[in-house]
Amino acid sequence: MIESHVNRGVLFSIVFVVTFYSMKLCADENKFAELFIFGSDVRWLRLDDNPQFKLDISDQVTGGCWTNVDATRNVIELELKRSGYGILDTFEFGSFIFELTSLGYKVSEYGPCFVSNSISLKTIEPVRHFENGRTVASLSDVKVWSSSSILSGPKSDISSRIKEWYIEAIQDFLNQVDDRKKATLEGILTAISSKEQSDDESDKFEAIKKYWENR
Repeated sequence: MIESHVNRGVLFSIVFVVTFYSMKLCADENKFAELFIFGSDVRWLRLDDNPQFKLDISDQVTGGCWTNVDATRNVIELELKRSGYGILDTFEFGSFIFELTSLGYKVSEYGPCFVSNSISLKTIEPVRHFENGRTVASLSDVKVWSSSSILSGPKSDISSRIKEWYIEAIQDFLNQVDDRKKATLEGILTAISSKEQSDDESDKFEAIKKYWENR
């Protein structure tokens, strides 16, 4: 829930950030000031600017089918730290949240365990609605990436399999980061190149294009 991640200081930061960038765009009124791209998520570029994550783990597994929750958290944090990312104790605006959720149960006293697992990368962003000259804003969870699985098997090894799945999932995420950022930058360059430019805009166009090429 949003309330679990955001406090009043964060809300003030959100108002400041939104106001700052709105003023910045107004001060630079040209057709290159704001670009829209399709097929890529610009949030991936923020992994360069604020590479920090908060981990939220929801253990909804009964019957003793997941007994190494703390070990799972520790190994996920270690994987992120090895890749140069920081770990947050409390959410900060502009950072990301990894939500790990496992839901499962033991069928009977001697039966197998069934466990559904999911991991989602989320952030919190302001959403603005304009209507009849009025603006209403709210905060919303935004999912950037996710993966899921369903595991079943004997209680004796299901905990280790859950941990291994989460390790594989976070490694898959880390392996995707560079490709996702590259695809986003390619989308930005395509959007810039598609804009018509006059002779007096050529210098500004080349400067903006060079910035994103060297990003």
